[in-house]
Amino acid sequence: MVNMKTLQKFITQSYSSIRYKSKRRGEPMPDITKKELEKWLIDNGIKDKWIEYIESGFDKNIRPSIDRINDYGVYEFSNMQLITWRENHIKGVNGKKHHRNSQNQNLTKPVFIWSKSGEFIKECKNHKEAADYLGCHKVSISRAVTGNRKTVKKHILTKTYIFL
Repeated sequence: MVNMKTLQKFITQSYSSIRYKSKRRGEPMPDITKKELEKWLIDNGIKDKWIEYIESGFDKNIRPSIDRINDYGVYEFSNMQLITWRENHIKGVNGKKHHRNSQNQNLTKPVFIWSKSGEFIKECKNHKEAADYLGCHKVSISRAVTGNRKTVKKHILTKTYIFL
């Protein structure tokens, strides 16, 4: 059974959060009522995701999160999806908006992923693709291919198709 009290609190907090974030970014206020948001969340599987979150012992990585599909768009139902906090966090730190002020040189450098035993797993066209594949930050990829980190998610990464 879904704990409706904590779910209602989540809905209230989510509604307040999207309004606050819109105001802070100088965007128009969402044309969404709290009741409409609640219906959208239910239609998009919030109850199942909420049960999973509770059963995880309230692991913040599993907590449901409302994501804007287009980070430059406004909060409207056609631009929203319900994902986990971890998925939203990784999307944010690996996204263009997060890195818009830096010319990331790692956009075209290939990354080769190997198992710890030396078995070739995958060639990724750039750090972002490798980070998405492994479910981690691009910084972790960069540190691994430069030798500042031994492994990422139990994988060895190289800049070339030559394994140590």
